[in-house]
Amino acid sequence: MELLENAIEGAKTAHCDYEDALNIAFVYADMEDSISARMILSGIPLEDAYLQSRLAIMAQQERKGIKQGKLPISDCFYLMGTTDPTGKLKANEVCVILENGPYCGNVLVYKHPGLHFGDIHVLTSRYIKDIQDAVGYSRYAILFPTSGPRSLADEMANSDFDGDMYWVSINEQLLKQFKPSKPWEWGQVNKPVQAEKKCLLDLDEPLLERSLFHEFLKARFARSTSECMCH
Repeated sequence: MELLENAIEGAKTAHCDYEDALNIAFVYADMEDSISARMILSGIPLEDAYLQSRLAIMAQQERKGIKQGKLPISDCFYLMGTTDPTGKLKANEVCVILENGPYCGNVLVYKHPGLHFGDIHVLTSRYIKDIQDAVGYSRYAILFPTSGPRSLADEMANSDFDGDMYWVSINEQLLKQFKPSKPWEWGQVNKPVQAEKKCLLDLDEPLLERSLFHEFLKARFARSTSECMCH
């Protein structure tokens, strides 16, 4: 609720508060090539007519996003994922590299469009010198371990490491409140026993829907031989 209240307040006061105006200008920088942000940083007063009109449009977009459940949260990034070239990261460990180098501490990691609660992981980001030597001055990336019974990428929306982008958050408030769930496993799906014994045409609507959804999940999450070899 605190995040929601802050988001609503930020959109409400963006036209008169310097910090909120600059934040919303950065969020919607792509809309106008950062013109509003550059005007604010140049010292142009917030009362400027053109700046006020742009801030009003951006605030409207912000309120629209809030109604759709989109909350602006600080300390969140979209990072390209790959594997640890040194093999030293343990299971449930990653190496997150941000603007100032490797980050150490717990992080939330998610892969869009994951729908299962277990698609969001709490992982520990570590600094390993050998990784730093391997990646050099690369920034904004997340390296995953090659150890463990199952690939972390596979546990998050059945993703992989061929250029996928991962949402990573170091927001302390989110980390404190978040309660992790077990990742998706095929064994969690209960087979529709009655549906197996009957022809699909003989099923009533609820059983038919359940049976068809079961077949969809089976086709969606069953790995092919080539995928197993890649992992």
